[in-house]
Amino acid sequence: MLLAVVWLAALAAGAGVAYLLQRVRPVVGSLRDLKQMSAFRVLGVIGVAFPSQQRADFRRRFWRFSAVAILLVAALIVALALNMSGVRLNGLSPGESVSA
Repeated sequence: MLLAVVWLAALAAGAGVAYLLQRVRPVVGSLRDLKQMSAFRVLGVIGVAFPSQQRADFRRRFWRFSAVAILLVAALIVALALNMSGVRLNGLSPGESVSA
């Protein structure tokens, strides 16, 4: 159970760091966002040079991220199942302690 708590705490810490980084160094995604962030007048906007390539790259990154996230959750479930069945993940037998 401690493993699940640590996993959730790490997930929350990662989300917190991502949020703080977004607040410190914001990413501008549209003209409207830029107008809200800046008091300066916008003189022009440059569009994406290769939109189909950008969409394909986004899809590829999205599926990679999704696969890694699913594997991470699967690894947690396997580790919890092994731990609940009595298998020690640290290589020690139950009741055995590490001697220095």
